[in-house]
Amino acid sequence: MTPQLDRLIEVSRLPNVTIQVIPYEAGAHPAPDTNFSILEFNGSAPDMVYTEGLFGWIFLEQPGDVERYHRVFEILRTAALNEEDSIAFIAKMARDLRGGS
Repeated sequence: MTPQLDRLIEVSRLPNVTIQVIPYEAGAHPAPDTNFSILEFNGSAPDMVYTEGLFGWIFLEQPGDVERYHRVFEILRTAALNEEDSIAFIAKMARDLRGGS
């Protein structure tokens, strides 16, 4: 697991990557069992959402559906640690797994 955590730290330095962690201490949030990606396109193509679940994978294109996921995403961002604290959290996890302090 430590190589994966190290890789997250490494890619967090890329200009197009943002990593934020929601620690367990933050409590419940609106998407505990949901896996989704919001796809945003340049030009005139509308945003869409890709989600995976019990029934398989789904692309959502209706504006109301996409807006609902945008709202949930903002709630998740607010609940999460900021970028700097998230990377520190990941680095501490990696150190702890290696047996360091």
